[in-house]
Amino acid sequence: MIEFTIVLENFEQGFEKGHHLGPGEIKALILIQILRGNSNVSDLKTEIRKVVSLKNNRDVIYHLNDPRYGLEQEGLIKIRNNRIEISTHDAVSLTRLCFLLFSNHEVALKMLQSFESMRDLSFTFIQNKNQFIREVKDYRYIYENYSEDFQRLRKEGEDPLEIFSAWQSPDEFKDNIGLILHAIESNLIIDGYVERGVKDPPYELHGEFFATGLRGMKKTRGYEMGYFPIKDPELEKRAVREFIEGILMRVAREEIPRLSMLTLSSEKKRLIGLLHRTEMALNSLRDMTSSEIASLIITKSQS
Repeated sequence: MIEFTIVLENFEQGFEKGHHLGPGEIKALILIQILRGNSNVSDLKTEIRKVVSLKNNRDVIYHLNDPRYGLEQEGLIKIRNNRIEISTHDAVSLTRLCFLLFSNHEVALKMLQSFESMRDLSFTFIQNKNQFIREVKDYRYIYENYSEDFQRLRKEGEDPLEIFSAWQSPDEFKDNIGLILHAIESNLIIDGYVERGVKDPPYELHGEFFATGLRGMKKTRGYEMGYFPIKDPELEKRAVREFIEGILMRVAREEIPRLSMLTLSSEKKRLIGLLHRTEMALNSLRDMTSSEIASLIITKSQS
């Protein structure tokens, strides 16, 4: 288990006793406790009341299972026999879960460096898979650089949430969650090929397959396009579970992210390199006319 070398201030220190928080902020505190492993309803009530001045336990119960606004009614948690668990299984509910976590400023600061580092790696995976392989080797270094940047900015009186791009607007935040999920799903598919011994996987082209200007994601949405024939109906559920366990739960426990895409065997690196060459070859055709491409294919088939 790799621990933080530089840990952000404990988020609980960001609150003054008696300070009134909004509903979303309190829900974020509840969720971070559940993600941390505090799944007992009675213990959770006590813990939340330590951090935030609430009148009584009913205030916590309201946020857990109010018929209109409770976390359970939103489908984000399940409560059984005085135990709570995260019940998020799809991209929509994951986005809602992350929005709630980021609605509390101190919790958002705790989450930000993991989101930034995983967003950057996911972006690199789509744009340049060979570079992705190189960066994965140093992902702990990349992560710790963000830690140092955040610490420096806070000492200088700056707010990292206003500077780094993972959380600049609701739309961009949603896009970034989708970007990370896409990279996780793609790597799960590659892992499946490795497990089955597939050395030359199929490749399907969907729309804008390779976006060199991917920073303008809202225009190209290149990251949403499928690069592989996805036949596993459980893929999204598996990716969401990995996002929660590999990012959110580990942040709550003050641990560095751990995702399947951060583990590269020699065979997996070979497959990713093959996909990179495929995308480079496809990208070289981008500005050619249809007749030029057809002529190129005919010439190659005759050689």
